[in-house]
Amino acid sequence: SECPTINVNYVKNEAADLDVLRTLSEYGLIVIHTHGGIDDENNVVFLTGDEVDIYDADEILDWLLGRIYSVPFHGKNMWIVKPSYIAAHNGNFPNSIVYNGSCESGHNTTMSNAFINKGANTYFGFSQTVKSWFDRDMANDLFPKLITDGMTTGEAFVPNQHDDNN
Repeated sequence: SECPTINVNYVKNEAADLDVLRTLSEYGLIVIHTHGGIDDENNVVFLTGDEVDIYDADEILDWLLGRIYSVPFHGKNMWIVKPSYIAAHNGNFPNSIVYNGSCESGHNTTMSNAFINKGANTYFGFSQTVKSWFDRDMANDLFPKLITDGMTTGEAFVPNQHDDNN
């Protein structure tokens, strides 16, 4: 059979904003490569490229509803996304594969459930902090297994991988 046409939307830095995150359910493969962690409520969270704009009504509403919060990052105040933001702003995912390469993205199921409960098929994440090179290397190992070798996500997954620090 013929290979399907694949449309790739690549956004980075300030273009990876809250507006983009509101449309993630339009995609079959989602790769998140940013900083992340666990917040005070034990939610898996990740950093956007979106600088806080107190004049944006949508951003302020999500902040008031506790779906996002602000953190200082490289001299700017940037938005952090909580699982409730993903759940509130996306339709159903089309059996999507989500690769969240941020630190602690798989520490618990709070973020993965935001995607899975809306139809995503698979969520990959890290249980601990990771170096960005390790995240990149793991993605470079995973995606050829899925795309070229035709493995399922379960077959391609390799548990208990660690970088030099963890």
